[in-house]
Amino acid sequence: SGTATAVAPAEDPTLPKVEYPPKGRFERGDHAEIAEYLGRWLKLETGRLRCLGGELYRCRPDNRWEAVPAAVPNQWVASLAGSSCKTGRALRIGRSDANGVSAFLQEAITLKAPPFPVRAAGVQFSDVFVVSEGGVLVARELSPADGICVGDELPFALDGAPDRGDDPPIFEAFLDESFEGADDIAARKEFLFAWIGLALLGETHRFKSSPVLYGPSDTGKSVVLKVIQSLFPESQCAAVPFQDMQGEINRTALVHMRLNLVAELPSKTLRDTAVVKAIMSGERVYMRRPYGHAFSAELRCAHIVAANELPPTADAALLNRMVVLHFPHVVPRERQEEGLGQRIIAAEGAAIARRSLAALAGVLRANRVPEPTSSRAWRGQWLLGGDPVAYWMQECLESDPSGSIPARVLYPEYQAWARLNGFTDVVNTLILGHRLAAAFEKCQRRASGCGYRVRRRPEGWGSPSDSSSGPLAGLDVPP
Repeated sequence: SGTATAVAPAEDPTLPKVEYPPKGRFERGDHAEIAEYLGRWLKLETGRLRCLGGELYRCRPDNRWEAVPAAVPNQWVASLAGSSCKTGRALRIGRSDANGVSAFLQEAITLKAPPFPVRAAGVQFSDVFVVSEGGVLVARELSPADGICVGDELPFALDGAPDRGDDPPIFEAFLDESFEGADDIAARKEFLFAWIGLALLGETHRFKSSPVLYGPSDTGKSVVLKVIQSLFPESQCAAVPFQDMQGEINRTALVHMRLNLVAELPSKTLRDTAVVKAIMSGERVYMRRPYGHAFSAELRCAHIVAANELPPTADAALLNRMVVLHFPHVVPRERQEEGLGQRIIAAEGAAIARRSLAALAGVLRANRVPEPTSSRAWRGQWLLGGDPVAYWMQECLESDPSGSIPARVLYPEYQAWARLNGFTDVVNTLILGHRLAAAFEKCQRRASGCGYRVRRRPEGWGSPSDSSSGPLAGLDVPP
């Protein structure tokens, strides 16, 4: 095999200039040696190159990170071909050799260089970087350790102190109209603005709170989603439903994201929620890219959900991470304004961001996110919807010291009620008896056998009070 003189790669303006050895010589198959030389040229010790999930990232002079296209490392490798060898011809590095060198290079980066920096709890405006330091919002210059990528900055300037606040009258008036009739309108708005601030800085995992915009169609939920989405750069937004987070490949769509918009919850029961809770809490989870190796990362993505129905789930830990904001008022077609979300952002985008940072400053001082009282009531009803037996006992039975009804008599009645309200969980007579024994006093009589001291609530039987369907149909819940 011939040898060739190593030539410095083509100059890259995003990397520092270095001196190259004048007589570095390689042979065909010297993948590790070429990768080591290339790594010295890239100056790994300066921290300008990182590897995450099989992808390369490099830091630009403006301290922003950018993904390196897959073809670029091979171009770097190809530029090492010498101008001559023993045969008098240039040493050509083919695709397979270039891929081999790239693999050695990524391995060297993974082993020798620190991991890709986890994004700081901060947001890059067009004029300044705002970060949370010691529970206080501070404006400072961006650094490579902040992990901000190209295109992650907001399209408007902060133009002042981080906690000075501002008033977005159009958006606030829209929220007032959407929540009209509720007793805690101010608390709902304060939570929403504080959550937006947490999402901008990537701190929602710390407080484990995700808003669920719940209500019928045409109630304004989509407008709120569009306004919030427009506050974030497009490169920081994802749309991964909860049920898709079970897939290792699907989870890679949340890497480096700041906002995940879940447009609708599944109508079926939410199951296998352990991964969802881990992602919402910012814990390290495993994932892999298509045809790539598995890797792990801490996801700092904020999640917001819009839902026409609340699917049943018995996972109280998951529901404790949800804050339900009810949108009760259906807007008639003739009153709906096309492009309202875009108009609000165009007029008040910067004001909404500043208002959100001011609300966030209060959250950081108190170290807690204020939850509207109506959300706790809705969450309790949601949890009951995931436990049909408990929901049925609450709605249809009450304690009666003189009563005695066996489980075998109540079981057909429970089945009919469950079908009427859309529940599909399988419960047999034995399970129903255990649940009744835990909730009501048990009695023994010769005539009727084992029974329970209960009686039926007349108002608990029959059709739901409205025309809606699903587990929560007909519930008496807060506005």
